[in-house]
Amino acid sequence: GLRWRLLQADGSLLANDRDWQDSPALTARQTGRHWLLIEGDPAQTGGVDYAFQLAVHTPPQTPLVLSQPVTLDLGQPAAEHHYLVELD
Repeated sequence: GLRWRLLQADGSLLANDRDWQDSPALTARQTGRHWLLIEGDPAQTGGVDYAFQLAVHTPPQTPLVLSQPVTLDLGQPAAEHHYLVELD
């Protein structure tokens, strides 16, 4: 079967999946070049179909005005909200 590994810029393992199942979104902890390694079993000589998708995700930022209260509903575990503060 197929295996995949995603390595960070320093060569450390960010993620892998030995069963080749869909994986949730991952967040790279380092900047720089990352490597996606797709490896097959050398004993299996037949072909196999596979697909993958890599994307850069830039979360939207909500302007935040100092001294203004902010109320939000995170909705689910691990939800994120990003705010942009501009100071003169």
